This record gives sequence, structure tokens and C-alpha cells, in this order.
Amino acid sequence: MGLFNWFSSKKNISDDNTSGSERLEEKQELVTGEKEIVIPKSLPEAVKMIAEERGSNFLCERAFINMLNDYNLLKDIPALKNVFRNMQDEGYIGKMISLTNWELESRSLCAQYIKDFGAKESIVAYIVSCVGYGLNKVDVLPIYAESNEVKKDENNTFNDPATQTVRIDLEPEPEKTKTDAIPINPTISEPYDPKKDLPNYIYPGLLLLNNDADISVVSLRSIFDTEAFCNTSFDLPCAIGKKENGSILMFDLTSAPHILLSGASGMGVSVFFNTIVTSLLFKKHPAELKMVFIDPKKIEFSLYSPLKNYFLAAPFDQDPILSDMSKVPVLLRSLCNEMDTRYNLLKEAGTRNIRDYNKKFCYRNLSPAKGHRYMPYIVVFIDEYDEIIRCTGNVIEEHLDRLVRLSRAVGIHLIISVQRPVGTVISNDIKSNITTRISFRVTSSSDSRNILGLSGAEKLRLPGEMLFYNGAELIKARCAFTDMEEIDRINRHIEGQEGYSYEFELPDPDLSTFVDIDNDVDMRHLDPLFDDAARLIVFNQSGSTALIQRKFAIGYNRAGRLMDQLEKAGIVGPAKGSTPRAVLIQDEMRLNKLLNALR
Repeated sequence: MGLFNWFSSKKNISDDNTSGSERLEEKQELVTGEKEIVIPKSLPEAVKMIAEERGSNFLCERAFINMLNDYNLLKDIPALKNVFRNMQDEGYIGKMISLTNWELESRSLCAQYIKDFGAKESIVAYIVSCVGYGLNKVDVLPIYAESNEVKKDENNTFNDPATQTVRIDLEPEPEKTKTDAIPINPTISEPYDPKKDLPNYIYPGLLLLNNDADISVVSLRSIFDTEAFCNTSFDLPCAIGKKENGSILMFDLTSAPHILLSGASGMGVSVFFNTIVTSLLFKKHPAELKMVFIDPKKIEFSLYSPLKNYFLAAPFDQDPILSDMSKVPVLLRSLCNEMDTRYNLLKEAGTRNIRDYNKKFCYRNLSPAKGHRYMPYIVVFIDEYDEIIRCTGNVIEEHLDRLVRLSRAVGIHLIISVQRPVGTVISNDIKSNITTRISFRVTSSSDSRNILGLSGAEKLRLPGEMLFYNGAELIKARCAFTDMEEIDRINRHIEGQEGYSYEFELPDPDLSTFVDIDNDVDMRHLDPLFDDAARLIVFNQSGSTALIQRKFAIGYNRAGRLMDQLEKAGIVGPAKGSTPRAVLIQDEMRLNKLLNALR
């Protein structure tokens, strides 16, 4: 009898054999402390029940397969047990547990396993669906169906009226938004995975956090080890503390979309920054998130320097943790240029926000040859805005005003701290475009009204106590405390893994988009990658900025400057729109002579 028919029969395993029932009774007693046996009727129901009782990580253990055997859920399809066990051994079950975008990533994981091990698609898809159902990622109860047992309709779906069948297709089915449905390119079998350059990246885990925190403070572990944070669907989840009723205070930074915070010295502003950063590090892959730090005190964000080739962003040849205040206007211009470039790409793609654009790019409907690329979110942390204004004057206000007004749709978000949010420090135009406000204890009621629009923050007593205002509701909460040892462990965990060759490169601060300018090419200061890029172009006999960018993992603007220098040196011809440039040198001997002459 097939597993499909067996599911419909509601068979009780106690009718099969006594020894299996006894083992099951012992396991049930360990889990619930009771003798009453609850028999799951199907494999996905068993996965859900075991995951809820033992935790999701138990699905990676061999004892999990033994429990399924006790439930007699694997006997009708011998290959199911073998594939399930192999997926455990090869780490695929563990990868499923850590997926953040189930709809997209589970399909890619299914296709990768089939490609690597040649397993039957229907079995692999059924296992993935069962795990998804057990982790509450899939709503419809999966039912196994062989492709030759149940006929499919014209849309490649199962049409047996007696069953609801869940199947993972190798081609992803896009989510439909309120604007337009995004079609899938039919010539591509797999979606683009932005994480493919760091496929083995391991997210920080709860074991890196302190387990014996002082009960007088809110620990990071107490808010991260919650169902709300672990199962959140937020794009940029920020779990920052606990409300007065004990529930965690968490919001999506993409909805905020910027934050203005204030507080007296020692009241918790620095701890708040560390809590936000840690929250994002726990949930985002380096391909999905980049951070920019402006640090007038030079010691506030320096502890994040190990993340340079993972999560940090900066213009070419600049420090990603900026402490030189004279360079702040240059950095903000660079961010404005990145924003303008992203808006141009959204316009060409016909999308309204970064989420729809990245989805369309991952479905291979946007060509990298035309300048399209996956866009990570960029979060800009600005500490001590008062000090920046004193050093730079008001020259940065124009760029900052543009960013807070326009950058939300393209995934750029700002978190700004200011000690005294008065009009002489931060303009009302900037404040009016930042609706999310946070205040720790301040010295006077006027400061509270300047930051929140009402008094009350001056009455806060303890360090870490804060008032959170999202434009509609005022919430009193306690910020989670982030210990320096915890940050150091997280940084070392990330730094010990494979990273990118460079930090994420922001655009040239002097150009809104890259333009070929022959007369301004500086041949006296060749790029360090000039020789390697020249050999790459001559070897491939094809000259394009995208090729250099992809091979050397550098930003578009640096690759463009390299291409300018190659053109000036006579290695490639002039640009011809989207057509690759002509290569003017045909052999390596001539190239070596040219390179020697340039030195």
C-alpha cells in the first residue's frame, strides 16, 4: 500500500506490533510526562509535533528518524528514509531551519540537492515541504504523490480532487504584489541567489550571547530567544528591548524608515546602537545588508572593524568607519549618488521599491549587462550629530535632507543620535522627515519636547529606560544591554568565515553615475588591479566593465575607472553602448611590452 493511500486510512500503529507501541509510549512519556499517546496521522504532522515538543534543531538528529520509524511513517517508501537521513548528514535539514525567505530559498535548496545527489524530485520536494510545514513555513498540509500516480493539469499542478498536494517546483513562483505580478524568465531554471558568493556563511547564534546576565538588566538572549524574533518576516528586524508588560519591542527598520534618538551621557545611546547592529547581524546575510558608520568619537564603532569585508560599505579608498569629520560631506554625497543610481535602476526595471526590484532581479528578469545588480540594504549609523555640525557647519544638511526624504524606497536607512535636538543643531526639515523617535533620559523637558514632541523623557530614571515614538504611539520600554564580550564573540565568529575581497564600494562622491571621461583619466596613478585587469581582458578578448566587476569582486565605479585607464592605455577601444568594447591587443607578448612601458 502506497504512502499516499496510507495517509487516508488513519491507521493506528498500535495495531501493527506491541514493541513499537512500547517504544513510542516511552518516548511520549519523556516528552509530555504522561502515558497518553498522540499518534500523528501523517509525516508532516509528525514533523510539526516533534519540532514543537523537542525544538527545530532536533530535526537534525538521528533520533528524529528513529521517532518517525516508531510512528511507522517511513515504511511504505524505503527511499524516503534514505533521502531524509542523507539530507540530515549533508546538512540540508539544518540549512532549511535557518532559511529566512522560505518561498525562494527552499526551492533553490531542493534543486541543489537533486543536482548534487540525483535523488527523485518528488521525494525531495515532499521532504522539504514536510520540514516547511513542521516549521510553520508552509500552511497547506503536504501529501506525497508520485508523478505517475496523480495526473497533472496544464499548469503542472496535481488535480486529484481528493487531495491537497504541495510540490516544490524548480522554477520559483513569484509572489504577487499590489502593483504587478513579476513573471519568471522561462529560459532560466534556477533563480539568482545573492548569497552564492558566501554559500557557507553561518549566522551568529544564541550560544555567542551571555546566559548568566544580571536579572536587573534586559539581556540580548532574552529578546533574541523568542518566537517573535526567531520567526519574524521583517526585512530589517530590530529587536531592541522589552516593554513594560514584558513583551519584546521589535520593529521593521524598512517601515520606520529612519530613527532620531537622543539621551544624556551614560543613559543608553551607545548600548542602543550596539543592540540594533547585533539584531541585524543575527538575521541578515552579508549579501543582504551593508552598514556605514560615522564615528566622531573614534571609539564608538571601532569595535566593528572586523566586519569590514562582510557588512561594511565605503567609497573607494576610504575608511568604512569614518572618524575624520572633514570627509563626512564626501560620504553623504556618495550615499546620495548611490540613491540616485538606485532610483534610475528602479525606473528602468519598472518597480517602485527595492524589495520588488531585488525579486525581479533574482527571477532573472533584469540583465547585469545593462547595469542591473542585486541591491543590499544600507543602514547608516551617525553618532554625535552635534559634533559633526560643529566640525563641518551646515554643508551636510542638504545631502542629509535628501537622504531622509527620498532614500526609503531604495533601501537606505539612517539612525542618527543627537545630544540636544534643537533647531540650531538639526533642522526642522530633517526632523519632520524622521517620524520614529527614541529618547533616553534627557536633562530638561524642553529637550524631551524637541525629540518626541512631548515631555516625559526627563522623568526617566534608570540607564536603558527609553520612550519609543513611532509617529502614532508612545511606548515606554527598557533597552536590551549588549555586553562588549558578546560583541567581540560575534565579530570573531563572523571574521573567522570566508568573506568578500573588499568592503562594499559606494559610488564616486563626485559623480552621480559613472561616465566615461577620456580627458580626465589619470595614468600616473594606475589602479593596483590594472595589470590583472589588462590580462583578463586580453585573455578573454572581450572588454566590459561588468566582467572586471564580477571577476575581481569590486564596485561598478572602480571597475569603470579601470576600464577608462585600459582605454587610455590602448588596450580596449571606446565604449559602444551595451556592446562589449573591442580589444586592441591580441597577444600576451604585446601586452607585456605595453605594461613595462607604462611603469
